[in-house]
Amino acid sequence: MAAPDGSQAAMALTSGGGNPSGSGAKSAPKLAKKLPKVKKIPKAKGGAGSDKKGKGQATDDAEDDVRAKEDHKKRKRGMLTRDLKYMMYGFGDTGDPLQETVELVEDMTLDYITNFAHRAMEVSARRGRLQTEDLLYLIRNDEKKVQRVNELLDMSVQLKEARKNFDLDESANAQ
Repeated sequence: MAAPDGSQAAMALTSGGGNPSGSGAKSAPKLAKKLPKVKKIPKAKGGAGSDKKGKGQATDDAEDDVRAKEDHKKRKRGMLTRDLKYMMYGFGDTGDPLQETVELVEDMTLDYITNFAHRAMEVSARRGRLQTEDLLYLIRNDEKKVQRVNELLDMSVQLKEARKNFDLDESANAQ
């Protein structure tokens, strides 16, 4: 039975071994706060006010299961498994986390990236092409993300300049 506050997901994340100090229960509330918020779509009840006329809740559940299976087929599982295991270890999990935990984190990561990409495309729809400014616009309220993105953009510029200088030096030495 899932708790409405998402504590089951937080417990699933810590079930892979938790942090090495063994205080997994203390870190669960922090993890629950960091979980992405999922937009809940209200379901139509099969009662008198419904246009489903007697099908009831069982049909809605079956439709949800079909949609979940279709989404699962579209998505390649295991693309991020190895990298996520390393990242989880770096953030305090065991060297070999539970497979269910890695799959949960992978699903959450892919959902976040997919939703972020869709929102970015909506923002850039007027122009017709996606630009860096569209991504920055979406994260403008999260100062940590903005700082990290700016740091990575600066590093990218520095790497491009270093490659350019390296190529120029190599071509001058070859002559």
